[in-house]
Amino acid sequence: CIYPVDLGSRCTVFMNSSVKQAQKEGASVADISAGIASSVVKNALYKVIRLRNAEDLGTHIVCEGGTFLSATVLRSFERIIGRDVIRPDIAGVMGAFGCALIAREHFNAKPSLETTLASAEELANFEWSVGTRRCGLCPNNCLLTVNTFAEGNEYISGNRCERGAGKTRTHHKLPNLYKYKEKRAFRYKSLSKAEATKGEIGIPRALNMYEDYPFWHTLFTELGFRVRVSGRSDKAMYEKGMDTISLSLSLSLSLSLSLHP
Repeated sequence: CIYPVDLGSRCTVFMNSSVKQAQKEGASVADISAGIASSVVKNALYKVIRLRNAEDLGTHIVCEGGTFLSATVLRSFERIIGRDVIRPDIAGVMGAFGCALIAREHFNAKPSLETTLASAEELANFEWSVGTRRCGLCPNNCLLTVNTFAEGNEYISGNRCERGAGKTRTHHKLPNLYKYKEKRAFRYKSLSKAEATKGEIGIPRALNMYEDYPFWHTLFTELGFRVRVSGRSDKAMYEKGMDTISLSLSLSLSLSLSLHP
């Protein structure tokens, strides 16, 4: 007998932890699989449709969609709602079938409508070739499958990013907002040594100073200090900070400690 594991009614994306817990407790693959099918149905009924009572579904129920090609999901659905369900043989392509019916209606309503689909003769003479090549546009170096058609058009698959899709890229020079933010935050003119009547004061380029530096620079400048900010962080600065402590601290704190003499 199969005893479906109770995995709740959350989306399958968030079900991973529950599945791992069931595995630790010794549940069989069959029980976990049945539990997943049951959870998929519960999620659709009670989280997506927000059904309150199975009676609201009516007495004649037809299911469609690729998910219902799974006999386990179909049976779970029937058990949960307590009714028999009709699953068409073409459940997985019902959307395409519906589009075909709509297209036929439009065509019958306007017989002069010209279709952009290939004719039977064009399909009979349809030619294409298949080859492979390495992308090389990024470190993934994907192996691309390239379908080349008679007109020279290509259909590319196997790419893990859009760069390998073979499409013409339109380059838009977008502003680097992080660079702008850094310039806006730290590029303030400090007093000269002659103008600084109160001396110099140093501020570390770390932690909340990326947000608050304009305030502190303005405050100390108005008080007569010559404000100096530390340089940009690098590996040498991080290692210098780590040499001053015996604890494992965050990167930001380690960089801050490197600024102490």
